[in-house]
Amino acid sequence: MVKIIQHTINEEVLDKVMNLFWEKGYLRTSIDDIVKCTGLNKNAIYNNFDGKDGLYASMLDRYLCKIMPQLTEPLNSIECNPILSIQNFIKQFSKKMSLPINKHGCFLVLAATEAHSKESKINKVVETFFTKLNKIIFNLLSKLKNKIDYKKTTNFIIGNIFGLMTLFRSGVSKKIINDHIKGLVDYLDSLKKFS
Repeated sequence: MVKIIQHTINEEVLDKVMNLFWEKGYLRTSIDDIVKCTGLNKNAIYNNFDGKDGLYASMLDRYLCKIMPQLTEPLNSIECNPILSIQNFIKQFSKKMSLPINKHGCFLVLAATEAHSKESKINKVVETFFTKLNKIIFNLLSKLKNKIDYKKTTNFIIGNIFGLMTLFRSGVSKKIINDHIKGLVDYLDSLKKFS
């Protein structure tokens, strides 16, 4: 009689998969890469996640639940001026971080830029991220109680944040990244008069 051993995929293995996709992206990560990195076999990937797309969507969801709360912590500060909260969120990317954001950018922004992001499972996670970040920044800006267009300003800020995350992946110099951060922080300074 063959003994069947059920293998649960532990947190360390899931982190390895998430980091592999985060580093290489969906298109450059093969099932063989995942097997080599984690020790999982192909059957485990297909049985637990319905293949690469399902695994990728699960890792994006994992990122959304595990990493995004850490990154968005400065936006949740109730003690700060709303503009200062957004500035602190942006300034954190100029510092050395324990997460590979400084090297790989945001995993969800990467997913949004890759061609496969039209897949429903993947697109749903990316849309959830965009909606959450948009709502947080919009709510902060609306505390200013002024005549700026909150929606357009929110979209402008988010567009710049996504641009910043893309710059991290591109390998441009630290100076260019810091200049981008400074430019966005300076723009936000111009909004302080409305707070």
